[in-house]
Amino acid sequence: MPELFTLNEAAAILRVSRQTLYNLRRLGKIRFTPIAGINRIIKEELLNYINENTGRCIKEIRRENLKKEREA
Repeated sequence: MPELFTLNEAAAILRVSRQTLYNLRRLGKIRFTPIAGINRIIKEELLNYINENTGRCIKEIRRENLKKEREA
């Protein structure tokens, strides 16, 4: 069985707010896995997101996310 994180745990790992996690989900950057009606994030999913965004400037990532939000 894969290791799961709560949204609070995932937010702490990424050092972002829960709202940012919801925004990332809406943008298709990360997926939630509902278990018994509670959203969880699979460890592998979180690690993939980290690996894809490592080395990128936070401002660059935020600009990209804001642009996609405006287009949506």
